[in-house]
Amino acid sequence: VVSTGLHLADALSNLSLAYYRSGRLDDALASARAAVHADPSHRAARENLLLILQTVGSERARAGDLEKALAAFQEAENLDPSNLDVTERLAAVLHQAGRTSEAQQMFEFVVRSAPSRPEPQLSLAMIDFEEGHLQDAIHRLDGISRGWAGAYRAQYFLGEAYRRLGDRERSRAAYLECLAEAPQSDPLVPAARRRLARLQ
Repeated sequence: VVSTGLHLADALSNLSLAYYRSGRLDDALASARAAVHADPSHRAARENLLLILQTVGSERARAGDLEKALAAFQEAENLDPSNLDVTERLAAVLHQAGRTSEAQQMFEFVVRSAPSRPEPQLSLAMIDFEEGHLQDAIHRLDGISRGWAGAYRAQYFLGEAYRRLGDRERSRAAYLECLAEAPQSDPLVPAARRRLARLQ
């Protein structure tokens, strides 16, 4: 590494990317941390570490290892506190881990910082829904039920909220809109079809 003549942080950062591209996430993370330690102001090294931490956090969350997922996203947030994507993903894992109050505060921070982002609005609506605040959930979902790629998810949960309130017509309309927009491979499609069948 030293013989290449590259700055140590450059060399370690390049090494971390090579490990990352080959799927060796633990080695990639160790090298990326070492690169930032060698030069904390090295922009590319910090960006690489941020990318790897988010990938590690997502992989750990998918595997159900929420403790390690949280650690990765918390480290990423410490590295770049202004990165709303990181904050939102950390909030999602906190929600998954049952730390609802902390997750809600983080989602609300993202919404205040970027009011046009629909995903954190959907997450907040889900928290309202889970806690039985159905009218609050409907209010949030109504605002994000059209005009973005995940709108069909908002429609599905509108259907769920109206169903719980006993409003069959609005529930049916929301499920139909969900089915009209959702990718056929999405698991919400069969769920919405089952709900509709019970409303016949």
